[in-house]
Amino acid sequence: MDLQVIQNKIYEIRGQKVMLDFDLAEMYEVETRRLKEQVKRNIERFPHDFMFQLSKSEWTELIAICDKLPEKITHTPVSLERISGYMNRTVKKLLDKTLIERTIPENPNHPAQKFRITQRGKMFLELLKTKNIDHQQ
Repeated sequence: MDLQVIQNKIYEIRGQKVMLDFDLAEMYEVETRRLKEQVKRNIERFPHDFMFQLSKSEWTELIAICDKLPEKITHTPVSLERISGYMNRTVKKLLDKTLIERTIPENPNHPAQKFRITQRGKMFLELLKTKNIDHQQ
């Protein structure tokens, strides 16, 4: 999944940068209910404030400002906090393996910092696609 797509799925709610359960489930290619089951089953691995339930008014407000969210949903989404820590660890691993690079390498903490996939990263993605096709056949 493209890093820009992931960044577009991060919202600020209650002063925290969060991802919604259905977006995270989509990233991991699982059903939302399965993601929630796994989190509940392994709750001891997560900080106590890892997730919270959005209120109906928070969800309504989020829909109003983000036209790409589904208006009709059967549950109030769970917001997964501490995503920034997870994202930072993931980004660090990708940087260490030179699969991505910073757009402003001289200032890693710049507010406009973005990342782009390297040639090595593109080759790695192609390899993954090839292996995935082989597994499906």
